[in-house]
Amino acid sequence: MGVAAIFAGVLTFGLTLGLARGDPVLQDNGYEGVVVVIREEVPEDTRIIDNIKRMFQDGSKVLDEATGHRAHFSQVTIVVPSSWSPQPHYQVRLGQATERHADILLDLPHPLHGDTPYTLQLGGCGDPGEYVHLSPDYATHMYDELGQAYGPPGKVLVHEWAHYRWGVFDEYPVPHAHAAAHTPPFYVGDDGMVRATGCSLDIVGWVRTALGGECHAAHSGLPDDHCHFYPAHNNTATASLMGPYYLESVKYFCDNVRAPHNPLAPTPHNLLCGGRSVWAVIEQHEDFSGDRNPPRKRRAAESGKDKEEDLKPEFVMVQERREKGGVTEGVQEKDVSGSEKETEHDGMSFVLLLDLSASMEPTMDQLYQAVVGFVRYLVPAGTKMAVVSFANRTRLDLPFTLVPEGPRENLVAALPTTWERDGYTAIGSAVEFALELMETERQVGGTMVLVTDGDETMYPLVSSVLPRLKQARLPLNTVSFGPYATDSLEVWASETGGRSYYHSPGGGGVGPGEGLASILYEAVSHALPRHAARLVQVHRDSHPLQWGVDVEGEVVLDSSLGHHTHFTFTQAFTHHTKFSVVVEIDGPDGVRYGDWSDADTYHADTTTRTIAFTIPQAQAGVWRYRVRRGREGRPAIPIVTEVGVLVTSYPRPTTPHTHTPVSVEARVVGGRVTYPSAALVVARVRQGRSPVLNATATALVVPPTPHTPRTISLTDDGQGGDREAGDGVYSGYFTQFSGDGRYSLSVTVTANNMTAALAGVNTVNKVERFSRVVSGGIFKVRNYVSGDLQAPGMVKDLQVVKVDAMEATVTLAFTSTGDDKYTGTASILDLRYHYTSLLVEDFSRGYQIEEHHLTFGDLTPKPAGDAHTLTLKLPEDGVNGFGVGEGVEGRVVFFMLRARDETGNSGVPSNLATAYFPPRLYVQKQQEEERLEALSGLMVLVVLAVVILALLAFTCSLKYLHARRKQRRVQDLGEGGVTLRGGERNTLRGVERGTVRSVDRGNLSGTTKENPFTIASHLTQRSLWVVMAVSILLLADSSRDNVMYSVVATQITWKQDTDPHGSNQYT
Repeated sequence: MGVAAIFAGVLTFGLTLGLARGDPVLQDNGYEGVVVVIREEVPEDTRIIDNIKRMFQDGSKVLDEATGHRAHFSQVTIVVPSSWSPQPHYQVRLGQATERHADILLDLPHPLHGDTPYTLQLGGCGDPGEYVHLSPDYATHMYDELGQAYGPPGKVLVHEWAHYRWGVFDEYPVPHAHAAAHTPPFYVGDDGMVRATGCSLDIVGWVRTALGGECHAAHSGLPDDHCHFYPAHNNTATASLMGPYYLESVKYFCDNVRAPHNPLAPTPHNLLCGGRSVWAVIEQHEDFSGDRNPPRKRRAAESGKDKEEDLKPEFVMVQERREKGGVTEGVQEKDVSGSEKETEHDGMSFVLLLDLSASMEPTMDQLYQAVVGFVRYLVPAGTKMAVVSFANRTRLDLPFTLVPEGPRENLVAALPTTWERDGYTAIGSAVEFALELMETERQVGGTMVLVTDGDETMYPLVSSVLPRLKQARLPLNTVSFGPYATDSLEVWASETGGRSYYHSPGGGGVGPGEGLASILYEAVSHALPRHAARLVQVHRDSHPLQWGVDVEGEVVLDSSLGHHTHFTFTQAFTHHTKFSVVVEIDGPDGVRYGDWSDADTYHADTTTRTIAFTIPQAQAGVWRYRVRRGREGRPAIPIVTEVGVLVTSYPRPTTPHTHTPVSVEARVVGGRVTYPSAALVVARVRQGRSPVLNATATALVVPPTPHTPRTISLTDDGQGGDREAGDGVYSGYFTQFSGDGRYSLSVTVTANNMTAALAGVNTVNKVERFSRVVSGGIFKVRNYVSGDLQAPGMVKDLQVVKVDAMEATVTLAFTSTGDDKYTGTASILDLRYHYTSLLVEDFSRGYQIEEHHLTFGDLTPKPAGDAHTLTLKLPEDGVNGFGVGEGVEGRVVFFMLRARDETGNSGVPSNLATAYFPPRLYVQKQQEEERLEALSGLMVLVVLAVVILALLAFTCSLKYLHARRKQRRVQDLGEGGVTLRGGERNTLRGVERGTVRSVDRGNLSGTTKENPFTIASHLTQRSLWVVMAVSILLLADSSRDNVMYSVVATQITWKQDTDPHGSNQYT
């Protein structure tokens, strides 16, 4: 294949890989630009590609019917790894695709999900997912044995696509161990009937245990945790594809038209989407809102075309190629020792574009300081970099150069050091220049990083260059250097597949927010191929430093890291201060480093006010540093300066004894916040593919205003902003806004003594102590107004713990919400009930519970995250909707709760909790039966106790008789002259010589047969154990029979069916 053909293939592949999340476009009812990425670790198997194509062909038809002929799959790109055999029809791309590029990711099984297809969803209702995950085994066998387990692959694809594309959720219960909220498998409806949790009310099936046994009732009256609902195969229900999609009759989403939606069912979708139907959420997506993409038949009629469109998608096959040596085969460089070694191009290249316009004058020192630190210590070795600066005109400061692993002073020397006086801001010209540079040098798979503090003031504008940039598929990452950079930065990044960052130069540029050097590394690291070793930011902090006061800190370096470790200390540029910082660091082995260390270890740069220590192979453990002001240059008036600390390290070489480093990814879901909405911060913590549990995650948010940065805790407990507990995704809401503009995010994650990595469903591996710091980019806030407009969060886990029908009391439990979303403490708890589900439609029409209704607990709000339990007694007859003589007997009562803050902001009402009060006669009958059974059980215990005592007495008497006989035998042996300890006399009185085979200390009976007393004693003891075991089984069976699932006739409807298991059919 010629170079032109290869380059054309690259551009085609870039169409799908170069764009940001949500790249597929629904054009004329067909999704184009869908990307399937097969990871390098997946073994080669041609069945995988054949099955994926067939899956999309089948799924296209399913999707077309499910959406009312408004969407299908039109064009799909399948990315094959470089390790697979090349094929003539494969297009070629240099570099490697990652999770960020994939809509469908084919990767090794997940420790929690195994071979089950799943979608990684980090956001809330309507937020798109990250990707759909398929395992190699599923992709290989989806049309044979695994098709029987998971259903038709076309339906599986549409089910997961709805998760990924439109941000909807499952309409079946989620297991409690990993559920974000209370989504039980059964609930009680308006009519008092027990129903299986789901959208459709038309699905019939059986209730039984996983082993086919009979179900039993819990104390709540609902089936217990061992009971499951199994839909019958001969169902006629047509919905929902977010529920039991594997049923042959199911072909639609619940939409209140073709398939009525049930808002009462406690499904994850109802909980997270406020009871709206799946289709109602889908219709609000940009794919269909505003009557976009009307049904194909209607569009064909309007256009006068009657031909039915082919629903089969077009497939583009692309294979990755790792570049070895790049276009060049590598360059020769000298290492520290002066010997020659080759640095191989690692497949990534980037251009750094620096704004040197006149507005950069106050912060030029900070910019230069950060860029030098980035080039010296953070740019990955083996990458190619170029530096372009701009103001009125554009200048190439550093042509594409392979970055060595050793000293980089030649690169530092090429960096611009000052701004241009009276210079304007020609961003468009600089981007165009960088684009032409990359095309000329054929730097395929590269990226750009733009740093600017202002707006465009010269032509050409970026908008005129952007089409060429998008056509070349080059991501443009943007860094706003201060709060006044153009608002277009985020637009440019989004449209080209790049990322946006924000650095506040206040505080000298090394303050407690993002270090600019770290941001630059984050911007380029996303373009690194998967095989490249990634630099890990272990520690980042800043300290105020004053004369005569030492600053100390510690850094945890885990055993997976330690290769080429850098400790960098940077003093801020503040007025009337000189560079006068002294730093010492101590290793875990007690070795101390300082300005006396050799030049390869210690480096001080007075120009950039930086001290750096380079440890080629750092020991794992706790490192400590100490910083103080030097004696020289002490001013008459002491001035507090600031020192930033950054510790980075590469993973150690892989050995059988090394662990995969823990990795962290962080961001704000959506990226844009309209006040008073909150910003949802998420951090995904993994070790390899295993989620890391029980870590400590803290988010630091730097506002665009001079306000102090704010911190929030992120949790993985399924509460607050966290959607699912125990999945390694730590989440939390940020509500402490101070104005419109850009907010910068970073996240620190550390381990504690409970931290572990999930290696399987019930298997965890202990994780050693570690520390990680990552940038989460930026998010933008608009429409901010001062004042408290943040409402408390929604209570998601309100549940009925106990029902006492005789006393008409209910015990409720829930997790407390906060004042602003899930932070602080709310002011008022508004708990209401109703005997119908009217609460779901209109919370205000429920009857309010007051303090005097409570028999335990209170309605005083607790701090966010605390458990809250209370017991209430419902009003007497004729009160609050109950007629005289009615009361709660035989009724279902519904409860909901919402919180208010001190300014009157009300949160969203909670999930619906139901309590069933069986008839009192039934309860009395049950209690009487329980008393009789308890009495009969007591009688059985008494009889068993008598038997056991008799057996014990018999055993004791046998042992006593046996002991007496043994004592008598010893006396007889002594009188008969038998020597017990090695003597020669062995004559037994009254026994002929030769009849005794041996006489020793262990067998004084003088016979070869066992003593009959011993035999009787052993048999008695064994009988005693058998009796006790039988009694325990009888008692257990008695207690189990007491809760047999045949509860109340008004709770459940049964009808006999020819089920091979002999179970009852449930409706």
